[in-house]
Amino acid sequence: TGLDLDIDIEDFRNHMIKIMESYPEISDYPKPEVYGKEISFKQSKVKVSFWVNNFNDKDKYKIIIMNEIRKFVQKGENNE
Repeated sequence: TGLDLDIDIEDFRNHMIKIMESYPEISDYPKPEVYGKEISFKQSKVKVSFWVNNFNDKDKYKIIIMNEIRKFVQKGENNE
């Protein structure tokens, strides 16, 4: 995931972990996490990682979490 440079990565990380932990279908072990991958002149790249309790739900929760990321980024853009 690429984030605009004006998005605070620590705020993003804390928000996304809180969101992921709110879904009982997302596993507590290993815990959900957000990792920094790289930074460029245009964006910060992060990896959002989580496990689901039922493997058959993985695609469903990928979409849910991707939508949560989109909402966070869009909210940041609207606050400018």
